[in-house]
Amino acid sequence: MRQVALVFHTSKQAAGGYQVVRGYRALQPWTDGKIWWNNWGQGGSHPGYVDETSVCRAKVSEVGNTYFVINPAVLQGWLQQPETNHGLLFKNTQVDANFHWWAHGDQDNHPPKLVIGYDVN
Repeated sequence: MRQVALVFHTSKQAAGGYQVVRGYRALQPWTDGKIWWNNWGQGGSHPGYVDETSVCRAKVSEVGNTYFVINPAVLQGWLQQPETNHGLLFKNTQVDANFHWWAHGDQDNHPPKLVIGYDVN
C-alpha cells in the first residue's frame, strides 16, 4: 500500500468559509442512527472515545470532491485487527458555530470512497 485517501463529495458549498477538517480514529464502537453527540462521549470529546492524534486532514468548502489522505499504516492496522476499526470522527480545527459542511452519505448519489494506491512490481 503506497497511498490511502478517503474521498467525500459535496454538492453544496460550505457555510462559513473555508475550514480545515481533521479525521480522528474512533476508539469506541457505535451504531449508525442510534449514536449522537450527546450519548457518545459528548461527540467523542470524553477521554477514550477518539484518538488524540488526527490521521488525516483537508481544507473543505468547495463543491466537488475532498480528499483526506490517510497514513497507510492506519488502514494496515485495521486490516490486521478489524475489531479496532470503529471508523473516523471528523472535526473542524477551529470552533466556529457558523461553519457547516455537507458531504454525501453512503445512500446518496456520490457515496464516500476509500481509494488505495499500490506499487506494482
